[in-house]
Amino acid sequence: MVSLRKARQCRGVVAFGDEASFWLAGTLHRTRICHKPRVDTFGMRKTAHVFGVITLEKRPRFLYQFAPKFNAKTFLEFLKELVRRSRRRKTFLIIDNGPCHNLNETGKQWLRAAIGSNFFACRHTRPSSTRSKASGKSPRR
Repeated sequence: MVSLRKARQCRGVVAFGDEASFWLAGTLHRTRICHKPRVDTFGMRKTAHVFGVITLEKRPRFLYQFAPKFNAKTFLEFLKELVRRSRRRKTFLIIDNGPCHNLNETGKQWLRAAIGSNFFACRHTRPSSTRSKASGKSPRR
């Protein structure tokens, strides 16, 4: 795993990335007591998909990009934008094992070339056991 010390030695920055979806629907602004609320909609449900990265620095940077859907193509576009915006510093990106993070062959070739220059990506994995060694009990959730 990437350490903060290792990143600072090469003037790099550690960043955590993830994705999120937001369901967009009509809202009720005013309702009167004893009246059934009415919401004017056109039968369309919309979802906003967004990729985001936050850095571990004294002054953290936050980068986000909206995407039409989560897949390898839109994730690769987001990675290219991330590299373009942080050209001067090596970026150590930590991501989860989301299905949209599985790049196709073209994306893997670009990633290999980017890793050689100023970008390094690693996946965060959970430990095999979540039990606490001291108590032997599972942590509360």
